[in-house]
Amino acid sequence: MEPNKDYMEKYNIIIVDDEMPDRNAISEILSTIEKIKLLEICSDEEELFDYLKNEANPMPHIILLDMMFGKNATRGIEIIKILRDSFIEKAPKTYQFRIIVYSSGYGYSADKEIFGKNIDVIAKAIEEGATGFIDKGNIKNLKNELEDFISSRQRRDKYFFNNSILQTIVEGFLRYSKLSSKETTEKSIDNEQTKEQAFKDLKLDAKIDGETLKLIAEGHTNLFIAHKMEWKGEAGLNEKKVENDREKLSKTLNVANKATAITIKALQKGLIDLKEINPITAEQQTDENSSLKKLKKETKSEEPEE
Repeated sequence: MEPNKDYMEKYNIIIVDDEMPDRNAISEILSTIEKIKLLEICSDEEELFDYLKNEANPMPHIILLDMMFGKNATRGIEIIKILRDSFIEKAPKTYQFRIIVYSSGYGYSADKEIFGKNIDVIAKAIEEGATGFIDKGNIKNLKNELEDFISSRQRRDKYFFNNSILQTIVEGFLRYSKLSSKETTEKSIDNEQTKEQAFKDLKLDAKIDGETLKLIAEGHTNLFIAHKMEWKGEAGLNEKKVENDREKLSKTLNVANKATAITIKALQKGLIDLKEINPITAEQQTDENSSLKKLKKETKSEEPEE
């Protein structure tokens, strides 16, 4: 089987989803991503396995796998195990793909029972061999999430999760931490520090930087953050100030200038509290952005002529 010569330029991807509307919507979005080549669309595991067994077919770099098939809510975990045992481990040179679970309903939930089930499914999927998990939420976000995944591959990151899944994982980590012994907790410098001390040690402003971190963690755009923080520039709402502030925060925290990376590090450092974060939906983000762009345009048009 010939290796894919476009490996560095394009990522071959296979969709596995039993819902036709979702398959169609996903394939349409993938067609707009320059670095992705859609190899195959499978409605079930058998179609996927048949494709992989055919040596004439180009092999995928990514398998985008749904979790629920028919009435089996966690069939995806069983499929991951088969892919690991029958393909990846048997012929590692041929099958070098990464499995990303792409399914709905696994974002953070305040309901303890739902949260417990979600964290178990995410953990089991990763344990069996998945290297990423994306909560469907609004399918329109998939383009940005897959582009982020490609960036994570280039950085050689081991795992990839979108914001919604990260919130579930971090909350699970925090709950687990609370069950740890006092002795273990005392060994963690981050857990010993109060929020105020954490900001002081990093030479950050607890009020301004703290609010900025909270808004970033909630998923707000730079335009909204500028409006919320009342940073105004000559051309109206000053997004550049927010961009500079985000860059400063990412450098201080020693992470990439990405909302997920900044959020996780800020949580670890005790700069923000998960309970204080109210994540916005993709629809809310779109609405607030469009209304603020309108406000920005109106503000600019009202400026007096010289």
